[in-house]
Amino acid sequence: MLGYGLLAFGSIFSLFLLLFEKSLHAETKSSSMISSSEPLLDVESKLFQIYWIGFIFLTFTLFSSLFFSNFLFGQSLDWNHKTIFTILAWLSYALVLFGRFQFGWRGKKSIIISLLAFAFLILAYLGTKFVVEIVLI
Repeated sequence: MLGYGLLAFGSIFSLFLLLFEKSLHAETKSSSMISSSEPLLDVESKLFQIYWIGFIFLTFTLFSSLFFSNFLFGQSLDWNHKTIFTILAWLSYALVLFGRFQFGWRGKKSIIISLLAFAFLILAYLGTKFVVEIVLI
């Protein structure tokens, strides 16, 4: 739950960072509620620290669920929508963190990918009703 919470907080933080960046590049500067006394790069580095910690917890969750499902249910992996969306979320977070580390991705590209990853995570966590009622009909 801690990993999900951190990744949820990081996603909300990403939205504010996206709005803050948009207000910096706006043609007309107005007094906005979205402002910061801290430099944008420092705020973004804090965001990625949150993502790293959440990603580590998500990785631990995935590996422990593989172990415990095999131990408790005698079945190594149940390929349902929850598993697929969780793996897609993990891969998306891995992509954005690898892109940041290897290629220095910042700004909109990394925020969009991380928000997509969180959407996958939400679908994995809360998406049973969505899949049953909308996708399968």
